[in-house]
Amino acid sequence: MAPQKGKLATKGQKQIVEDNAATLSFYRNMVYGANGVYLVVMTILGASWTLGTGFLLLLALCSYVGSYQFMKYMSTPKYGPDEKTLLDSGSDLNMEGGLGESAITAPIRGFYLVWINFLGPWFFQSAPEQPEVSEKKQKKMERRMKRLG
Repeated sequence: MAPQKGKLATKGQKQIVEDNAATLSFYRNMVYGANGVYLVVMTILGASWTLGTGFLLLLALCSYVGSYQFMKYMSTPKYGPDEKTLLDSGSDLNMEGGLGESAITAPIRGFYLVWINFLGPWFFQSAPEQPEVSEKKQKKMERRMKRLG
């Protein structure tokens, strides 16, 4: 017996929207918390703030915010014209093996593919072999070398 698609899908999509909102809230708090804790602890410890330290803190913040915005974009639900009908719940951020999980491994996978297909063969290729010279050409070269030498 086939499952009922309409009722189950509607309930599932609403649940996905609620779970995504909770997940986004958690990660937003983690972004602010991680940078806030770092700033407070480093200030209490009396760390000297240099341009490099500030740049790295800004780089980490941009990375966190970029990841958060990507997740938010992925999970944005789409509603009908009446703003009550849920047309699409967006990507499920909590799904195992989903796109949200793959977003972390994509750069690693990309580097692996570039290494296997381009860099590895280029680094580890064997030296080009010298073409075999016929005996006739070899003797001719030897005679020239005797004349010159």
